[in-house]
Amino acid sequence: MRKRSFILIEVLVSTGLFLLLVTAMFGIFWRSSKTNNAINKLRIVNEQMLIAQSKLQNIFSAATFVKSVQPYFFIEIERKSGQPSLICTLDSPVQTHSDFSGITISRIYLEDDKLVVATFPHLEEGIPEIIQKETLLSGVTKLDIELFFAPQSQEKIVETENEETVKKPPEGVWTDVWPKEYNQAPTLAKLKIERGKAGNFTLYFFMPYMIDTILYGKL
Repeated sequence: MRKRSFILIEVLVSTGLFLLLVTAMFGIFWRSSKTNNAINKLRIVNEQMLIAQSKLQNIFSAATFVKSVQPYFFIEIERKSGQPSLICTLDSPVQTHSDFSGITISRIYLEDDKLVVATFPHLEEGIPEIIQKETLLSGVTKLDIELFFAPQSQEKIVETENEETVKKPPEGVWTDVWPKEYNQAPTLAKLKIERGKAGNFTLYFFMPYMIDTILYGKL
């Protein structure tokens, strides 16, 4: 009995089927790898935002407006970039460097494409010689800062009216204008951060020192 051998057409069909199978498997692995890369990038972006949010909340939680020292809380527009920066007084916990413990001043702003917080000692006179800077987030293309002053109780309004007349912030609305003349810290802060392809994010923060002014029925 003669042995049967493969003819050319059978070899070509087998090779074609093999190539189709390899191509299909490569496509599956390529799509899986692309999906994993996208998930990893998204995870990294989310982790970066969570870290920045945690650090910012620590800053706003330490924000204070103690009248015994010269307090600050205002929004300033940078002349060159046109981007806003937030300057506020902090009651900082004990630090390794004594100049950054207790009452300090913090500035949140954009430097190049980085969201930066700068902290320096609170001085009644003169310019601080030392400063601490920390990058909270990189790849930031735009920063918007809005503040919210909660409606006050009637008793608080009467008490305020009896004091010296000062410029007051609008109540119950978000505003991106908060000059020094307000001489008042807000109840809530909102930071809108644009990061190009990484997406846009909106972060909300509250100031525990001022949280007692909220009238929930009027929010």
